[in-house]
Amino acid sequence: MVVALVAQPDTSSACSCVWRERSPERERDAAAAVFTGLVTAVTLETKWIDSLAERPSDCRTLISGDKRVALCEQAEVAVRFRVFKSWKGAAADELIVRTDSQVTMCGVDFHVGQIYLVYAIGEVGGALKTSRCLHTRAIGEAKGDIDVLGSPERDVFEQGLQQGPPTP
Repeated sequence: MVVALVAQPDTSSACSCVWRERSPERERDAAAAVFTGLVTAVTLETKWIDSLAERPSDCRTLISGDKRVALCEQAEVAVRFRVFKSWKGAAADELIVRTDSQVTMCGVDFHVGQIYLVYAIGEVGGALKTSRCLHTRAIGEAKGDIDVLGSPERDVFEQGLQQGPPTP
């Protein structure tokens, strides 16, 4: 007798952006920053948060007397970009944008040396954050968006070509 087991992937925590399907124009309008840039560094940052309101699966519940506390390890990835073109809000030549560390939580899997089109929202304190749900993608997958976005407000790459190399 042969028994076949078929394993189904657990999609209960998989990223789902269906509710968020918007055009590049609407994403640009909702974003704090829209730009293309080269990833120059990717750093994993972990912090502990005290959260009973939203308890992700990686939380630990501590009970002390009549108090219940959930300590959650929240990991984000800080990505440093050298900005090439900006359609909105990216005035600096370098920016740091955060994303969730887990792709299942819609984080973007950024790679050093690759160029991306980034749509980022603003967070409290002025930090920028992105996800796959915001149309952020590798430049090779972003031609349609770039065509729709049109001419950038700022083109650092073109400015650099016009100015030539720096003089010592």
